[in-house]
Amino acid sequence: MNRKYHKLMKLGALVIGLGLLTSNVYAIDFSQDEAKYQKLCQKRSSYRANKSTCSAFENYLKERKAASAKAAGDIKGQIDTTKSDISKLTTAIKKNAELIDGKKKEVTKIQDKIKVAEDEIKDLEAEMLKRLAMMQEVTTENFVVDFLMSASSLDDLLTKVDGINAINDSNNDIVLDLVSVKKELDSKKKELNDEKVKLDKAQKEQNQMLKDYQAKEAELFVKLEAEQKKRAVYNSSLNNINLDGVAASKGFIKPVKHATPTALAWYYPADFGGGWHPGIDLANSTGTPVVAPANGVVLLTSSGGGGYGNFMVTAHQMGNDTYTFLYGHLNSFGKTSGSIKQGQTIGYMGSTGNSTGPHTHFEVYKHKNRKLKSVVNQYKNSGDFYFGLGYSSIGSCSNVCRIQPQKFLGVKYMQAY
Repeated sequence: MNRKYHKLMKLGALVIGLGLLTSNVYAIDFSQDEAKYQKLCQKRSSYRANKSTCSAFENYLKERKAASAKAAGDIKGQIDTTKSDISKLTTAIKKNAELIDGKKKEVTKIQDKIKVAEDEIKDLEAEMLKRLAMMQEVTTENFVVDFLMSASSLDDLLTKVDGINAINDSNNDIVLDLVSVKKELDSKKKELNDEKVKLDKAQKEQNQMLKDYQAKEAELFVKLEAEQKKRAVYNSSLNNINLDGVAASKGFIKPVKHATPTALAWYYPADFGGGWHPGIDLANSTGTPVVAPANGVVLLTSSGGGGYGNFMVTAHQMGNDTYTFLYGHLNSFGKTSGSIKQGQTIGYMGSTGNSTGPHTHFEVYKHKNRKLKSVVNQYKNSGDFYFGLGYSSIGSCSNVCRIQPQKFLGVKYMQAY
């Protein structure tokens, strides 16, 4: 019993020891010195000698890349929400501006009506004063008394009295009506002005909110760019692990063995609507293999390429120059990182992104007098797979430029090979 117990204790201690050993290998805090482990693992000999550590470091980089991709996805979601809020707020501001404009027009109409009423009151008052002046003779102390005393009979007297009263009553009624109308119009004008003040205040608040949303959007784009660069760094770090053994190639082969060029660089065909086109479209059926044109490395793979859909970028040194190739609209990837050999399947033709049918969009970048490592490091530091050219610039090729893939491949428009 004691022997068995001691054996079990020894076995348990051995297991715990092995567990601790394994734990120590995989519990390294790589974030404290990524450059150290990158250097340790990028050479084939040291990679093999430290395979467990390098394998753990590789997993660490993958996790960091995935975490950065998730963070970028979250930021994109926030950007989309902010864009939606901006759109809604812009619509609300536009409607509010229309309401304010409507209130201004109503106030103008009311002011015109008030002016008419005021003019009518003034005219009537002037008319009344004119009549009183006519009734007051210079030579007579009281024209009204004289007028009444001139009556020839009682009936004539009553008639004259009624006439004077009718004139006064009529004038008084008209004035009272006009004053009442003016009062209502003044009240309506005040009501409209109060509403306009409220709308003006709301518009100022909305404009401030719009500025805040736009500032938030700009801030999110900065964060997104930072995450994209971070992901690019981890992606490039992954690709730099154990890549010193990339063999040189004597020349390039076509990325698709059998295809029909349906659009060339730099413009789409006229019957397709024309417009800038930085690459060549090589058409075949979905799932057609896309192969590495030469020995090199996978620089980038992305499933969020917008118009490109699923796309990847590879880098290859040929003599003193390095070439980078972009492959767009892939159905899926055959290789997502690390070194690649000439003719190796790296992806499969598809129609993802902005595409009208299965094809591979292929772009060619030439980095003159640049070593592969230099180009990879540039991408690692910038995350820019256009290498400073932007989307539409061709470049002078003093450093990097786009070159026409049809000339590079030696193919012609709509001529199958």
